[in-house]
This record gives sequence, C-alpha cells and structure tokens, in this order.
Amino acid sequence: MNTYTLGLYEKAMPSDLTWHMKLQSAKEAGCDYLEMSIDETEEKIERINMQQVKRLELVQEMYETKLPVSSMCVSALTKYSLGNDKSEYWQRGMEIA
Repeated sequence: MNTYTLGLYEKAMPSDLTWHMKLQSAKEAGCDYLEMSIDETEEKIERINMQQVKRLELVQEMYETKLPVSSMCVSALTKYSLGNDKSEYWQRGMEIA
C-alpha cells in the first residue's frame, strides 16, 4: 500500500483534451488524482463559477474514470495578486479569491 498519493497537474497535459481524456490519461499513467488549474486565462477563471450542469458532468467523468479531481491550483492569483499596486489587478484578485 502506498503511503502517498500522486496527482497530475492538469496544465501538464494538452489543453485541447476533454475532462474525460485528461482523467483517463492520468489514471492510465498511475496517478491517484488530477489537479484542476485556475490560471490567468478567462477560460480557466470562469471555472470558479462553473454552472451546475458542468459540475455534474465533471463529477460523472470522475465516476466513470474512477479518478477524482482532488485539488485545485489557483495560479491566477499570481497575475491578479492581492498586493498588486494596480487596483484593477488586486480587485480582480479579490473576485477570484
């Protein structure tokens, strides 16, 4: 029995893969979970407010592949840092956080 879990960071995979393909590939590579990325792109930031139907689809994909999305990296806060001198950046950071 492993004394650790091994996850795969979603951004280590091609961005054009579906959730199912990402989860299945991570499972086949021997990973225990997939880490979701919330980077500085609007496409990924929108995931914070993912619609219920999209969340359900993701849960169904996790169930089918038997691999969870167990963590989330919010690297968008690097660009939109809360300590940024530019108010539009830290305000956007507050929205994200």
